[in-house]
Amino acid sequence: MKKVIDFIKENSLLDKKNILVAVSGGVDSIALLHFLLSLKDTENLNLAALHFEHGIRGEESKEDAAFVQSYCESNNVRCFMGEGNVPKYAKEHKITTEMAARTLRYAFFEDVLQREHLDVIATAHHADDQAETVILNLLRGSGIKGLAAMRPARDYIIRPFLCVTKAEILEYAKKNNLEYREDSTNNSNEYRRNRIRRELLPLLETYQAGVKERLTTLAEIARDENDYIESIARSKIHLLQAENSEKFKLEPPAMERRIIVSFLEEKNIATDFTHIEEIRKILVKGEKGKRVEISGDTFAEFSYSGLQIIRKENIPSEKILKIPGENILEDFHIKIIVEILDKIPAKTRPNEYYTDLDKINGAVGVRTRADGDKIELAFGKKSVKKIFMEEKIDRSRRNKYPVIFFGTNVLWIPLLRRSVFGKPTKTTKRILYMKVEEI
Repeated sequence: MKKVIDFIKENSLLDKKNILVAVSGGVDSIALLHFLLSLKDTENLNLAALHFEHGIRGEESKEDAAFVQSYCESNNVRCFMGEGNVPKYAKEHKITTEMAARTLRYAFFEDVLQREHLDVIATAHHADDQAETVILNLLRGSGIKGLAAMRPARDYIIRPFLCVTKAEILEYAKKNNLEYREDSTNNSNEYRRNRIRRELLPLLETYQAGVKERLTTLAEIARDENDYIESIARSKIHLLQAENSEKFKLEPPAMERRIIVSFLEEKNIATDFTHIEEIRKILVKGEKGKRVEISGDTFAEFSYSGLQIIRKENIPSEKILKIPGENILEDFHIKIIVEILDKIPAKTRPNEYYTDLDKINGAVGVRTRADGDKIELAFGKKSVKKIFMEEKIDRSRRNKYPVIFFGTNVLWIPLLRRSVFGKPTKTTKRILYMKVEEI
């Protein structure tokens, strides 16, 4: 197919020569493998195939795997086989069967790619798939980014057939007498993509002839425009830092959203418009300390340092200190050295504390802040929460910040405040001394 050869050259798809071809056994992937084999000598390609059995269609699926293996043996192509239980994975992770299949399949692809020291994986996505993806993303409420759909190449994936239609692939298979397997799930309306292919696109064709080609063109236009906007947004991520927040507010809402999306992508977080808009409104209003739940364990928070991603972590448990002794507190990432002195230290730094040991009747420990915690200062009691706010301690750090206590008394918030409780006098005989160091 000259169209494919021109497309490959235009997008430099065969610059890397060590290629894995994803082969399901269907007409698209068999045609792709056959086509690349025809270019093997002229393009100096090192080809191998890989097949993933999803555990969805029972014996039919196993027959597909056997067919792929047989085809590869007949054509002297190395073939890597993988398998997984997609239904089980989907149930355990509460995701769709389609998403589970893609996740397990690509995990296998990446494993083979790295293990065998190959360059790229060629998939048989074609123009019809592109049109379906545009519709699918449109129905999900996607913006320009989603309309851009698939690229000829991205990361370690190349798509040489993206320029041809399903009909053209079938014609190629017929011309070359290719045998292939039919996937029975392609005829099922259980999957949304199948319904788009079998019902929606034919209906749209009655309204506008050549709708698939028009959708493909839309994807190309959206891709170029999206790339341009993304490049600008990435250059403005620094506006999400607290000191630049006023400049962020001067951006148009469309760019504000794109800056947030670029920031989230850097953190490998995918989310929807609702969350992005909630984050944008917090930033525009300057609501420090407010957060948006992106998923069950991931939050976006506008802190004193700017926009941050917070992942829920276990709160360190309460520990009783050895007196005297060296206390390694890994959950807090600190070490507390405790000594008993016979006189007040001449000078102390913010990471040091001392008090009258004889005024403490019980254990001294370290924990995180509790609701209602107050510390006794020279001018009266003050809430630990207020001190954290005054010292601009980010909310994400407050749940892990060490607080030294005795009974219901907060003795010390390391580096921030010391309590006057147990302040040594002339009659003090024993000094409890503590020093905190990071580990």
